[in-house]
Amino acid sequence: MPYFFNEDWGWWLQTEGIGFRMGLCIYSDPDADPNRERCALVLSIREPRQWSWSRIRWIDRSQEVIQIIEALGKIFTSDANIRTVTRHDDYPS
Repeated sequence: MPYFFNEDWGWWLQTEGIGFRMGLCIYSDPDADPNRERCALVLSIREPRQWSWSRIRWIDRSQEVIQIIEALGKIFTSDANIRTVTRHDDYPS
């Protein structure tokens, strides 16, 4: 992650070294009250195909994005300070 910054909606973590641009957006869960530590992580890429101007064609990024999601899941579940990890592929709607 070459850089990160906070926004009014949460945090942006820029990714690097994956062959395409993508950010990790971390939001506070609006339904978390009274557990304010509950957050949602959403990838900035919402569609499996991305347009490549350098290749002048659509590139399917779904496998790379799935690998990133799985790697993040392993990181979160291996951290003893993170008590619960769930995955919701339809969030946010």
